[in-house]
Amino acid sequence: MKHNRQWVGLICTLGLLWAAPIRADVVVDSPGRFTVDIPSPAKRSDAETDSKVGKTIMHMLTAESADGTKAWILSYNDYDPAQKLDVAGSYEGIIKNVVASLNGVIRSKAEHKLGDVAGWEYIVDSPKDKFSARVRCYMVDHRLYQIMYLSALGTESSPEAIHFLDSFHILR
Repeated sequence: MKHNRQWVGLICTLGLLWAAPIRADVVVDSPGRFTVDIPSPAKRSDAETDSKVGKTIMHMLTAESADGTKAWILSYNDYDPAQKLDVAGSYEGIIKNVVASLNGVIRSKAEHKLGDVAGWEYIVDSPKDKFSARVRCYMVDHRLYQIMYLSALGTESSPEAIHFLDSFHILR
């Protein structure tokens, strides 16, 4: 009888661990003017990038699952306000570059609204590497936001992916 109670306790404990979500923190980023619910620990990094309208700094907030099978990425960068941006052309170039960097193909692409901000949502598959990414991007004034969930093929619509993407809000 004592052994049965131990097994029941072990099974219950393992069940709770299995059912527990990855710990996430709501990040309020004042310089970036956004909030997002991202798993912790999230890492921050900055990288200089080149674009058709000049150099810019890409600010990134990333998290990865312990087993390396999932990634949550949020980035933003500011373009020179003196530059006249072709927003439609910018979106096309951004999406093309992301797809190329993932060695993937676009499965779907549609306009997406975040409140009154128009943007895009697209799903990229990389059959060779066996992963997919669900990405949203928004241009607000001269700031580009990109939010990406990467994981195994077929998981881009999981509650975890949608929660992360839907948790992103722009502060004004």
